[in-house]
Amino acid sequence: LIDENTTVRVLIPEATVSATWRSSLNFNDDSWMTGTGGIGYGSEYDQFINIPVGDKMYNSSGTPDKSCMVRIKFNVTQEQILKARKLMLYLRYDDGYALYLNGGLISSNNAPGSPKYNSLSTGEHNSGTEPEEFNLIYNYLYEVYRSAVSILRVGENLLAIQGFNLSADDQDFLLNIKLVLEIFGEPPLFESSNLPIVIINTNGSEIPNDERIIADMGIIDNGPGQRNEVTDQFNGYNGKISIEVHGSSSVSFPKKSYNIETQNALGNNNNVSLLGLPEENDWILYSFYSDKTLMRDVLMYRLSNLMGRYASRSRYCELVLNGEYAGVYALLEKIKRDKNRVNISNLDADDIQGDSLTGGYIIKLDQPDPNNDFFVSAYPPYPSSGNQIRYQYHYPESDEIKEEQKQYIKGFIDAFESTMDGPNYADPDNGYAKYIDEDSFVDYFVLMELCKNVDGYRLSAYFYKDRDNKGEKLHAGPIWDMNFSLGNAGYYGADSTKGWELDELSLGTLIRSDLTLPPFWWEKLVREPQFANRIMQRWQSLRSGILAKNEIEDLIDSFADSVMEAKERNFKVFSGPGDAGTGFWVTPK
Repeated sequence: LIDENTTVRVLIPEATVSATWRSSLNFNDDSWMTGTGGIGYGSEYDQFINIPVGDKMYNSSGTPDKSCMVRIKFNVTQEQILKARKLMLYLRYDDGYALYLNGGLISSNNAPGSPKYNSLSTGEHNSGTEPEEFNLIYNYLYEVYRSAVSILRVGENLLAIQGFNLSADDQDFLLNIKLVLEIFGEPPLFESSNLPIVIINTNGSEIPNDERIIADMGIIDNGPGQRNEVTDQFNGYNGKISIEVHGSSSVSFPKKSYNIETQNALGNNNNVSLLGLPEENDWILYSFYSDKTLMRDVLMYRLSNLMGRYASRSRYCELVLNGEYAGVYALLEKIKRDKNRVNISNLDADDIQGDSLTGGYIIKLDQPDPNNDFFVSAYPPYPSSGNQIRYQYHYPESDEIKEEQKQYIKGFIDAFESTMDGPNYADPDNGYAKYIDEDSFVDYFVLMELCKNVDGYRLSAYFYKDRDNKGEKLHAGPIWDMNFSLGNAGYYGADSTKGWELDELSLGTLIRSDLTLPPFWWEKLVREPQFANRIMQRWQSLRSGILAKNEIEDLIDSFADSVMEAKERNFKVFSGPGDAGTGFWVTPK
């Protein structure tokens, strides 16, 4: 997009310049210097400088202070934006800079908070021979990740950069800029797979993320050990589905996940078995985009199953969407009340009194969702916090749950949390044991800490409760959304094998500014001696069996073998975000 031959406009301002210089394509820069390549002065940077500015910036007397403004126009096509994988800035600079893309600040160093025309650098920085690299799409700051894609425009764009010197009598200054847009590769020729093949045709419609559309889906599954050809007859499913993009933050990923619902010819729910999974109508095609191992979610769900705790069953497949290869996916069961999923009592609209009012319920802690109603805990995540803990209704859904049912489950959680806040919370009869299924909370803790899930305890954190006549208390689980586990996040201690993740999420100083925190009672619960002893005994038992090192490694190997062939095709198109050791996703390619 921008290289040594791209025309740049340069100004060493003597007075205030309208802020539109960094945002408007129509800003009049006719009087600015014009050239190509690097801007600066100082003999050590001669090889990078095509536009010398020493006569305008340098002053041996030390005054007046001056900065350097640069405007560069470049063009981007719609196809480039849609297939954008990385927007790489290669920058040599001395001493500071603030870089704007179409008016939005997306990268800076040693820059004052509100730069003026004569601002100086806030620190010293000497440029090396090799440029520094910044991925402006997959920046460590998640807000920048989401905004950088939308800042690019189809057609003409503007990159503006203001360079800052350490002082007017500084001996050198440099700005040398290169901007490269890397796009995903073309889909490979896809003819057959050892995995089942899912083929979806939306008949020309784009898949939205806020409402479902009707599409056709066929599945080719010739059984274990058999090749599946894209030209084979559909034998795993052949019919209508409704489909929408799945997720919240992940909806902007180039490789998307999808919610699908199998339907009959009349458009009603159609409970069917897909890829050998128990019959239902709500499914998820999960993309693994942020997980380059293609297995974190399915691995942790399988371990939960082996421990006797329901989690979504899964099957690998490859997806063809509207005639184009779309990569490796996992077919997952959506979390819902069902005899083969979360097996709790059905709660109808008229179940508003007596024992029938007491279950079943599924609630969760998660990102705020405008479509999901919630109730607020009476207790903040920690005493001085201004944040709220919000329990969202998952089953019955917000538009179906009755007021009496809302009040019941809220009252149950209120009573549990009030007990945990009191002096007798460990009482075997009237303490936490009266309200929660301890073994399920122990297993949830073990699974979260085994994988150090940075979203654990606070996001995609589900709980369920059945009716009292079944002796049911509040259960923790099913586990969900494990893509930021097992070292795949470079924040809140999740990339370290030392320490408890719960401590990082509850007691860590960095997370205090986060809007989503664990409830206060998790830390108190795991430190209660009897509960802690349960954890220790359960861990020792699991570690000698299901969670033994060799057992986990064998399971990992089996998943790796399953996708060994297909991953090569997947990564030719979708290499995944981030590089080793950078950004949110810190695993190597």
